[in-house]
Amino acid sequence: MVIIREAVEKDNQQLLELERITSHGGLIQLGYDKRDFFLKAKRFDKYQVLVAEDDGLIVGTGCGGIKDTLLNGVPYRVCSQFDVRFRMDYGYKYKKGFYNLVSENIRWMNDHDVSMAYVLTKADDRDNLSREHKRGYVIINRIRFSAFPVYRKRKVTVDNFRFDENIILDKINAGNRHLPLYFNRDDIKSPSFYSSISVESGNSFAGCRIWDPQKEIIIHKMPVPLLALSHITRMIAGLYPLPCFPKPGQRIKYWILSDIVCSGTDGARLFREVVNKTANLALSEKIDIMLIPLCSGDGLVNEFRGLITPGFDYYVMGKVLKGENPGELDRIDLDVRDF
Repeated sequence: MVIIREAVEKDNQQLLELERITSHGGLIQLGYDKRDFFLKAKRFDKYQVLVAEDDGLIVGTGCGGIKDTLLNGVPYRVCSQFDVRFRMDYGYKYKKGFYNLVSENIRWMNDHDVSMAYVLTKADDRDNLSREHKRGYVIINRIRFSAFPVYRKRKVTVDNFRFDENIILDKINAGNRHLPLYFNRDDIKSPSFYSSISVESGNSFAGCRIWDPQKEIIIHKMPVPLLALSHITRMIAGLYPLPCFPKPGQRIKYWILSDIVCSGTDGARLFREVVNKTANLALSEKIDIMLIPLCSGDGLVNEFRGLITPGFDYYVMGKVLKGENPGELDRIDLDVRDF
């Protein structure tokens, strides 16, 4: 019999194993490997980690983290849902166990006066998208995670970088307050930021925060053309520096460039300098790739075309529990805790 209960610290190893063996995606299926399953949840002041357990074996999990935002300037409490996964080999018990787990999570959100729940779903994961639609979730926004490979030292032509987090916080809070869905970054617990970096020239500014998620991506499945490319690059990597094209089972260390600020006539060029400088820092830390998330409606997507390459897309899908429905939005204030 499958029971639903709150997770405890001693569940950590079982939860890590569940996360490792369950994948998300379509043509490219991804999983994650980390040391502390609870790490992501603990970044929120209010969080819940539920498990579905069958005779001592954890077969499913679902997590939520609550945060206070502003929707069109009005206080609006939301809950980020993540690590929602269930063992697909559990046959007939799967649907009932998953339904009970999600229902308990929704009850907890209602008890904490949440207006909207939202989840990130990989854009090519048709099964998961269909399941979320059936649960009443609709698309709010699309996030593109562009990729910047880290494999060689990059040329940097400026040297007046500053590594002051307060500069980025002030700029991003001021710049994003106009967005329909906005949150104040001053409230974030941020033990995983590696650093903040910015550069300024005349009326132009560029910068970001460097987020270390403290976990690795595992490639479970790749299409045949990418498998062939992975094989070729591994054969000649000893002769020439080449980007990382992983094979199934390989682990990828990565950083996320978050809270990107780019302004002024020379902002795009300055951001290229920021990315190159950050890539050199990443190289020294043995990072394989940097991910740069941008909303599909963000003008920076076109500004940086050619600098970064398409990685993979996620839908932000929301379900209104009470109050105003934000609808589909061109841009939202991205929270790195969701990633």
